[in-house]
Amino acid sequence: MSKRENFEKLIRQYPVRPSETLYIGDSKQDVVIATSYGFKTVGIQGDFTSRNLMKALGAYGTYCNLCEFSHDFFSHFKDN
Repeated sequence: MSKRENFEKLIRQYPVRPSETLYIGDSKQDVVIATSYGFKTVGIQGDFTSRNLMKALGAYGTYCNLCEFSHDFFSHFKDN
């Protein structure tokens, strides 16, 4: 099953609203497909994918790794 078919199945089978869902991917294909379905997309830099390229393809944000993303994401929920 292709990634595009997986997205279609996800949307059909679950009450997922792409505009309210964050998709985290680590490839150019992830960003392009998720964005084409209306998902907010975060790109994790892989061995062959630059942050600049993911941003140019429509990623909402880009990170070097999941730890960097998690730290940034959860810092918004800390009590000030």
